[in-house]
Amino acid sequence: MSHPVINHLQQIHHERIYRVFDDWLTLALAAYCGDEEAYMATMKRYGPREDGKDHPADHFAHALGALQLAMMKSDKAGEVRDHLGEIYEQLSVQSKEMGQYFTPMEICRLMAEMTIGDDIPEDARIADPACGSGRHLIASSRKRPNATFYGTDLDHTCAMMTTLNMLYRNLNSYVVHGDSLRLVAHVGWMTRGTALGGVVKPIPQAQAQVVLEAALKAARNVPEGASTPPRQGPEAPQAPSDDQTPQAFEANKKGQFDLGF
Repeated sequence: MSHPVINHLQQIHHERIYRVFDDWLTLALAAYCGDEEAYMATMKRYGPREDGKDHPADHFAHALGALQLAMMKSDKAGEVRDHLGEIYEQLSVQSKEMGQYFTPMEICRLMAEMTIGDDIPEDARIADPACGSGRHLIASSRKRPNATFYGTDLDHTCAMMTTLNMLYRNLNSYVVHGDSLRLVAHVGWMTRGTALGGVVKPIPQAQAQVVLEAALKAARNVPEGASTPPRQGPEAPQAPSDDQTPQAFEANKKGQFDLGF
């Protein structure tokens, strides 16, 4: 049985389904970030409205509503589900361009139970250098909801899914679209949990590079200030100074969005 979101996205025939899904994620993030320019740049490809016809914007909006409703039902039932990853996997069956399959959530939850012991502080830094849709981070958040989560993935679509998953769960996180092996970052996002719900903001390439290095240190338990392995490749950027290292979030009494950079 297809996820309810897919039923709405399949009503859009202007692009192939994998592109429609990617555009839907792009539009959602642009809307949450208040980036009207990015939003309109994506919607422009779908053309103007025509009298008496549904526009793709309507189906994109209905799909987002269906996602929110599905997540609310899961939460009410006490289920830990990665709806975005499930949608992506279901679409993979229909498209040769999408062939990624993610670790089942049950395995992610087991791994979190095995690796996050009582000695791990509540405000720990938890990293996944190949995060996919963010399932390991989601599972880890059940054990340490006040941690700062770092996710990196080579696939831009996966990075967007992880960002939205962190946002919807009101978690503090840095998510980077980049290569953890070559230590090259392209772009990133930052989410923060507040009393009024999650907020998200994009971070530029230079800051995403700093986050990528910090994520590697977190994943390898390297103390702050220690050096990371040298990068490979002529296009690799220079290492940032120590004072650029991103800090864990510090909530203020008003729940204001302080990036902490």
